[in-house]
Amino acid sequence: MGHKASKNKKNLKANFEAYCEQNCILNEYTFWRLASQFQTRRHWESKAEMKQCAKDIYEKFIQEGGAQEVCIGVREKSGIVKELDNPSYKIFQEALLAMSALLMHHLVNFKRINGITDEDDITSLSPAARKEKS
Repeated sequence: MGHKASKNKKNLKANFEAYCEQNCILNEYTFWRLASQFQTRRHWESKAEMKQCAKDIYEKFIQEGGAQEVCIGVREKSGIVKELDNPSYKIFQEALLAMSALLMHHLVNFKRINGITDEDDITSLSPAARKEKS
């Protein structure tokens, strides 16, 4: 499927995003990136800013009929809904864990298809890394 990804660090993210799009998981990857950024951000201008950001992620990815709705369990979804009015940085934690399992499977396949070895630096793509370097 597709062409081999360049091992150039700059291109890995774009190549993995193209892989995600080809495999119909781009919404899941995008949710994972944004929710991870939300979870690791520690400085907000105000509680209202944090609440709005959580609401935006929820409406786009979690809410039924959202523009880029992802499939998560009822337990994870209800936990997010309960916390929307007063979110903590961990609001998406359970959904991120579920999404990480899916994305790790695809990351392993991406590496295999593209001949990327464990020595290659792909930590910026890895759900296990839990850090975003945009």
